[in-house]
Amino acid sequence: MGIEIIQEGNLNLLEHVAKKMPAFLKSRGKKIQEKVAKRFLKELKRNWRNKKLGLAPLSAAYLAHKKREGLDRRILLATRELIGSLQVQRLEESGAHVVAPPKGQRHTSTGILLEDLLKVIEFGSPSRNIPPRPILRKTAEAVKEELIKLIKEEFEKEAREYFEGK
Repeated sequence: MGIEIIQEGNLNLLEHVAKKMPAFLKSRGKKIQEKVAKRFLKELKRNWRNKKLGLAPLSAAYLAHKKREGLDRRILLATRELIGSLQVQRLEESGAHVVAPPKGQRHTSTGILLEDLLKVIEFGSPSRNIPPRPILRKTAEAVKEELIKLIKEEFEKEAREYFEGK
């Protein structure tokens, strides 16, 4: 009559899955998250090498400042070292995987902490007339669909392995 009756066997399976779900999400979810972070980092570095981040050029005022100070006038010169330092790290507090420079590592020529340099590049510094150049956000937007697909594929694979006892 259009209403499916859940049989005893199916109910047991649903109970089994419901009981195992928290452990699955805790163990396999972190594994999936790490894979996604690694893929993101790979795409960020590839986009950087291929100059596909679509970043705004330096302002005329900042170019003039660099010329007066005898500084290199290329865009994001300090970023090369920063990009090279990025790695997937697991946060102790939450266990989440993130892409970040090593804690405490400094840029060789300026002495600025790389994590601070990343914040300035990503969000800008109005007080120093530095516009945002969102390398992380632009990469995330560019690879969003690919990462969603990866999450779906990995979640399905991990779920099959976990619930089928592999």
